[in-house]
Amino acid sequence: MRTLLAVLNHVETAGAVLASAGLVASRLPQARIDVLQVRAEVDPTFLPTEEIMTPERQAHFEATTAALSADLRASFETWRRGSAQLADVGWREEIGDQASVVVREGAKADLVVIGLAPQSEPGDGWATIEAALFEGEAPILLVPKVIPETIGAHIAVAWKPSETAERAVTAAVPLLRLAERVTILIGAESEGDTPPPAALLQVLAERNLVPAMHPFTPGTRSIGAALLDEARHAGADLLVMGAYAHPRIVEALTGGATRDILAGADMPVLMHH
Repeated sequence: MRTLLAVLNHVETAGAVLASAGLVASRLPQARIDVLQVRAEVDPTFLPTEEIMTPERQAHFEATTAALSADLRASFETWRRGSAQLADVGWREEIGDQASVVVREGAKADLVVIGLAPQSEPGDGWATIEAALFEGEAPILLVPKVIPETIGAHIAVAWKPSETAERAVTAAVPLLRLAERVTILIGAESEGDTPPPAALLQVLAERNLVPAMHPFTPGTRSIGAALLDEARHAGADLLVMGAYAHPRIVEALTGGATRDILAGADMPVLMHH
C-alpha cells in the first residue's frame, strides 16, 4: 500500500479526507498521496428530459463549480502547509464525470480515501462512492467529516467467513502489520462457532500480536450500526469490513451492513468489495 488517492468532493469533508490520508501515509513507508478534485462537466441535478438549460442556469452552475474548486484547493493548501513531514504529495484537478474519473484514477492507487457524502447532497456524491467501491479495484477508506486523531493504531475487523471479508482483510494487511491492537468483531448471526480469518491470524502471529475476539449480538440494531457501535466501544480507530453489493431496490427494502455504513459511518471505515 504505497499510493493513496485522496478524493476531494465536499468542502465539509475535505479536511478529514486530507488528514486521514496523511495519518495513513505516516504509518506506511514511502507512501505517496495524490490529491484529486474532479470538477463536474455538466450539472448533475439537471434533467434534460424535463428542463431547459438556460444561459442563466449554465452561468450559475459554472460559477458554483469554480467556487467549489477554489474552496477545495484552499483546503488542500492549508493542509499542505501544516504537513511538512509528508514530502510526497501531489494535487491535480480534472473535469468530467466524477464517478468515472475516480474509478479510472483509483485503478492506479492502492487505497482511495473519500469523504462520506452528506445525506442531503444533490448530484453524484453517492454515485462516486458506490462506483469507487463496487467498480474500482482498490479498497476505499470512507471518512466522516470529523477529523480523526489516529488511524490504524487499533483496528477492528468485521468478520464473517466469506470471500468478500477475506479480500477486505487482505487489502488491510499493510495497516494490520503495523497496528498496535486488533479486535475481531463477530456478530451472532448464526449458530455455532465462527472461525477467525486465518490470513489475519498469520499476519499477527508474525508480530506475536494476539487479536481480541469480540463476539456481539446486534439486538434491535441494524448490523451496520452494531458494527460501528462495537468498534467504537472496543476503542478502535478504524473499522475494516467487506462490502456486499445488492440490487438497489433490494437494499432499499432490506437494508444491509454496507448500506448502513455508507449512510451513517461516524468513524473511518476501510471497505473492499
